[in-house]
Amino acid sequence: MATTINLACESDCLRMRTTQLAKSEGNEPGESSSAAAGSALALWMLDPVERDVVVAREALDQKSEITNFRALVEMFVGRKSSHVVLIKQVYQVRFGRVIDQDILCIEPPHDPYKKILVALVASHKAHHADLSQHIAKCDARRLYQTGEGRSGAIDEAVVLELLSKRSIPQLNLTFSTYKHIYGHDYAKSLKNENYGEFEAALDVVVKCIYNPPKYYAQNMHYAIPGSLLEQGTL
Repeated sequence: MATTINLACESDCLRMRTTQLAKSEGNEPGESSSAAAGSALALWMLDPVERDVVVAREALDQKSEITNFRALVEMFVGRKSSHVVLIKQVYQVRFGRVIDQDILCIEPPHDPYKKILVALVASHKAHHADLSQHIAKCDARRLYQTGEGRSGAIDEAVVLELLSKRSIPQLNLTFSTYKHIYGHDYAKSLKNENYGEFEAALDVVVKCIYNPPKYYAQNMHYAIPGSLLEQGTL
C-alpha cells in the first residue's frame, strides 16, 4: 500500500513538473528549456522500471560532479523489493554494470548519503520478514538511547545497522512507534546542536520513509515556482 502511495505521489509530481517545463518552454524560449521539457516527457513515457534504471544511471554517472542521492534514496525507499530486483537486472543488462557496485564506488568514500544508500540496498533482503510491533518498540527505544537520549552526536553505527536489517515497512512502523512513545517525530530529534551532514542525510531518508505523501508534496511545492530542476529530481 505504501509503495502504491509513493508511486502515485511521484507520478503526480512528475506530471506537474512536465507540464511546467512545457509551459516554460513557451514563455522562456531556449535550448535548455526545450531539452529539459523533452527529457521530462521522455521519462514520462518509459516503463516504471526502465525509468528508474535511467534515473539511477544518471544519478550514479561518474562524469557528473554531484551524485543525485535523493533520486536514489527515493528509489530504494519507495519501491517494492520485487521492483528493486528488476531494476538491478535491467540496469546490469542495459549498462553492463552492477548497481550495488556503482553505489559502493561513489566518491567520497565516507559520504553520509553513500553509507545510508548501502544500508537501504541491504534492507530489501529483509522484505520477507513479517511486521513486528515488538521489534518496532525495541528499535524505537534503541534509536532514542543512541540519539536524543544521550549527549553528543547520534550513534551512526546503530542507525546504519537498523536501516540495513529492517524492511522499509518495518522501518516505517519503527518511526511511527517512536512518535507514539516520545511524542514527536524521529526526524525532529535529529535537529539539535550536533546536526551535521549525516543527520541532514538521515533526515531526508526518514521523512521519505515515514510520510511519503508529505515528502513528495514538499518536493512538488519547491519544484513548481522555481527554476528548472535536474532531470533526476523528477
